[in-house]
Amino acid sequence: GFGIPILEAFSCGCPVVLSNRSSFPEIALDAGVYFEPENVESIVESIEKIFIDKNLKLEKISIGLKRAHDFSWQKTASKTKEIYKSIL
Repeated sequence: GFGIPILEAFSCGCPVVLSNRSSFPEIALDAGVYFEPENVESIVESIEKIFIDKNLKLEKISIGLKRAHDFSWQKTASKTKEIYKSIL
């Protein structure tokens, strides 16, 4: 899917730890802390990193809040309207 839960977490001010696969990196960009999904150590390290490093956590929250604003229903509707206009 698109990754709406990621954007919802960003909007709520939650840090996000996520797989570096699928569309996740494209959606989260620099706001996420990434792990290799097949590597248990990578998953653990990413989760620990966000809990231990408070500055990193605050930085990712700040970036995430800004990233969430890039995706609004208003922007989506506007872009959809532009596409329809270009087709007609």
